[in-house]
Amino acid sequence: MKVFISHSTKDMDVVYQLRDILKNNQIGCYLAEEDLQPGTSLWNKLETGIRNNDCVLAILTINGTRSDLVNQEIATAYNLNKPIIPLVEKGVILKGVLEGKEYIEFDRENPSKALENATNFLRQFKIKLKNQQFFVGLLLTGLALWALSEKK
Repeated sequence: MKVFISHSTKDMDVVYQLRDILKNNQIGCYLAEEDLQPGTSLWNKLETGIRNNDCVLAILTINGTRSDLVNQEIATAYNLNKPIIPLVEKGVILKGVLEGKEYIEFDRENPSKALENATNFLRQFKIKLKNQQFFVGLLLTGLALWALSEKK
């Protein structure tokens, strides 16, 4: 499983902590800063990153909510029906497509509990995703076998 981390570049301290914890739990992370593509449209790179990942973890700090790119990434994930997991700094109010949605709150002074909660949620999400993929594969195999038997 891979997670697109939507964030403001002003929040790299929290982003790197989260990335390291997720990687230690065998959850892949996509950070645009680690995917250098000189000459490529930044927005095309970000949109492709969102498409190619299983979900979006949006780090919504004061900086994140003010970032046009973060807001565009969330809107794109929403339009692509990608699950969005909001990690929200204490005191930030969710607006737009995330208004009224459940979120994981974090305190910048002590983000470890929130990062642990986000990791636990993503571990469970990873298991659910694997189970869905297994059952889809089983269904497709069954359909293929049925189609072959019908040809005889």
